[in-house]
Amino acid sequence: MKAIFMLCLIVLFAKLSKAQVEMDKFISQAETGQVIAISQANYDGSTFFFEAITGSRFGHIGVVVVEQAKKHGMADKVFVYHGTPPYAQKWSLKHFLESSMDDKGQVKANLLEMRKSLSKEQKNQLTKNLNQMIEQKIPYDFFHDPVDDRMMDCSEFVHKAFLKIGIQLGKTETLADLNHRSFQGLLLQNLSELLGEKIEMNHKLITPFTIVLDSKLKKKVSSLGMKVLSDQQILDQWYKSGAMASLIRNIIPGKYDQSVSEMEKKMYYDSFRELAGTEAYKLGACGLSAK
Repeated sequence: MKAIFMLCLIVLFAKLSKAQVEMDKFISQAETGQVIAISQANYDGSTFFFEAITGSRFGHIGVVVVEQAKKHGMADKVFVYHGTPPYAQKWSLKHFLESSMDDKGQVKANLLEMRKSLSKEQKNQLTKNLNQMIEQKIPYDFFHDPVDDRMMDCSEFVHKAFLKIGIQLGKTETLADLNHRSFQGLLLQNLSELLGEKIEMNHKLITPFTIVLDSKLKKKVSSLGMKVLSDQQILDQWYKSGAMASLIRNIIPGKYDQSVSEMEKKMYYDSFRELAGTEAYKLGACGLSAK
């Protein structure tokens, strides 16, 4: 029994060590004005909708700010500002990355930087704007309406923060431009039921993926590919990363606060597979392409 316990501790320590090494790669390369996009499939149910309709693994996004240490010998502090329920918040980059981890402790994120470096003045103004947005406690936009500045989802938050310094990242699209038929419309139907109203095809929104693909950005550190995926490929990645329990709790009525057995995960995986398209989603009218 003692040997088994020690073996479990060794495996757990190895998993934690690997996760820390992965996080350190991102933290050591962080600079103010970078954008970080992640999958929160094991953390936040809204990730599934955004990943499915864009054929990507990017369901959440934020802006990086590095606060310089006030005393010599102290480490700089790295934060991510982002739109999240219930209102816009400032998290440590470590906490943000932890929310992207799968059940194997692997970080699911891309850190992106501007191809044309921001000036010191731009970085200072961006940081000032972000702090003001946090102080205002801007509510999360569950309706994903980029026109309404009173509420902001994660993509709207990033998009509007950069607009304030004269830089446009990402574009507004309509639902018709996106893969709204993903999984035969199941995730779109689920979101409509949660909001209590039908989402029309002319509904406008900004997605994390349209920001990730913006030509003004380039990859700095990456653990998620940029390739556009089919439903089947996304589903397989959700399954392998241990996100099926989260998907089931967010999609299947009556399962939200229930435990999910391995048998149920496989059963629902098979059910979702019957709905999954096998062709990679083709990007819509925004004119962007994976790179």
